[in-house]
Amino acid sequence: MDTPVESYQKALNQKSPSEYWSQVARWDKENSQILFDTNDKIKNLLKEKLIFTDWEQKDLLEEHREGINEYSVYTFELWKKRGSLINVKHSSIQAIEHLVLWIYAKNKKFQPYTSKWLFYYLENNLILESKHFSTIKKIYTSPIGTVEQIRSTRNQIMKLSEQVGIKFDYKNAKEFFEKNRKNYKNASEKTKYYLSW
Repeated sequence: MDTPVESYQKALNQKSPSEYWSQVARWDKENSQILFDTNDKIKNLLKEKLIFTDWEQKDLLEEHREGINEYSVYTFELWKKRGSLINVKHSSIQAIEHLVLWIYAKNKKFQPYTSKWLFYYLENNLILESKHFSTIKKIYTSPIGTVEQIRSTRNQIMKLSEQVGIKFDYKNAKEFFEKNRKNYKNASEKTKYYLSW
């Protein structure tokens, strides 16, 4: 049984959101039960701190959208070219984690402790995109037989990502390299010089 002891004054003094009042910390407190609370001190503290600001949501949506882009397309394709089946699968799992956390942020739900509770709300129909849980879990449960099997599941995940509102910067590695080649051509000579290192 966890019995953490925390300072009320410290909790009160820390801004929310912050490192102290992280997503996971707020999720934990939101899902805790208050057994004794003199003059509603704790209740009022949590009411003040358990907030999910618009700017935090915007930052998280962008962070996880970029993660889905990176792991679904760029990293996936690079490991595929190298012939590393395990790393292709791992890239897909990383993309899924970003997708699930994007869904939490979209719904302004605090991120749970991912190692233990990543899919709990999805599996138990507690947020809007729970209906997609069977597709989301495929990357964990489908066999690691061939790259094509993983690619098929990855393609379903990319389609699902678009359905829930995620925009991809590029759909394949070729698009990624073409985009960056154009960026390089348009860069200043000084930038090209530094990149040449």
